[in-house]
Amino acid sequence: MVRWWDQIETVASQNVYLSKLAQVSSRSRTNPKLAILIYDSVLEKKFAAEIATFPHRFAVHSGEKLKSIESFAAFCERLNKASLDLPARQMTVVAMGGGSVGDFAGFFASVYKRGVRLVHVPSTWLAAIDSAHGGKTALNVAGVKNQIGTFYPADTVCLVKPLLDSSGDDRVVDAMGELAKIALIAGGAWVHRLETSRLEGRALLWKFLKPAVDSKLRIVQKDPNELKGLRQVLNLGHTMGHVIEALSGSSHGSAVAQGTFFALEYSRSTGRLSAAAFDRAMALMGHLGLAPAPRAFASKKIREALLADKKRSSVGRVTFIFLKGIGRTERVEVSIDALVLEARRQGWAR
Repeated sequence: MVRWWDQIETVASQNVYLSKLAQVSSRSRTNPKLAILIYDSVLEKKFAAEIATFPHRFAVHSGEKLKSIESFAAFCERLNKASLDLPARQMTVVAMGGGSVGDFAGFFASVYKRGVRLVHVPSTWLAAIDSAHGGKTALNVAGVKNQIGTFYPADTVCLVKPLLDSSGDDRVVDAMGELAKIALIAGGAWVHRLETSRLEGRALLWKFLKPAVDSKLRIVQKDPNELKGLRQVLNLGHTMGHVIEALSGSSHGSAVAQGTFFALEYSRSTGRLSAAAFDRAMALMGHLGLAPAPRAFASKKIREALLADKKRSSVGRVTFIFLKGIGRTERVEVSIDALVLEARRQGWAR
């Protein structure tokens, strides 16, 4: 029997690669007079002229506090007031900022007037590689990440080189973890080119942005609303990564990189990843400037963070993504007890 929810399909976003921020409106088919721009306030000075082309605009401060469900109602009141004269059937939400801004604006677009058109303009390399694509939106509940959300892909994602280049060096490093993650998951010719590339930093990220995004979208299109579990492979590095992020306060990209190192070692120790494949994966991480840096957290705290993980498959178990080789992953239900024991073995728990 075919169930109606198995028939749901999500249309992939159109991605456009731009040399100027001023091209966003024309290339995304957006009328600024019929749009509300939700943007990171730190962009206000450098891109004041481009921001001013949107008569309806709303500045926010990026970060996890922006995504708090507790403050969302107040934001909605202000956004509703700012967009009262925009016709819902023609309205577009343009989200310009990093991952938290995209999550917030995307969730707002998905529920406002029962859904309005959405355009993403990521301002960080991390968002450009990952969160702007695939249609996930999210808000946090009681400090726990991404507990409420929708599947709502943007109509267009505009990847603007000068905007991305304007982000700080720390944002460049932050993105390398996600680039490594998708390369390990996807494999293929572009990953071979990445492994031998002499480019560094922003130049490397821009060069490999398109194949990385295309690789993610190919996975998303197989399971757009996570009904089959196929999309879960994109969580490589995220199970322990989210724990590290929550307990250390480190950035998402940095935490994912460390979570990926954890997954690689766990894959090797369980015999899923050969010594040669492990060495190749570690070399790729090192090529991108990433290095393992374990720090011991209390086992009780790790357990609590894992229990809050939305990837929990059943009581006391989570779906963990192992690597079997570059381009080969395996989804396995693992007990939280086993993960805590492995964290102790690797020096992440005490």
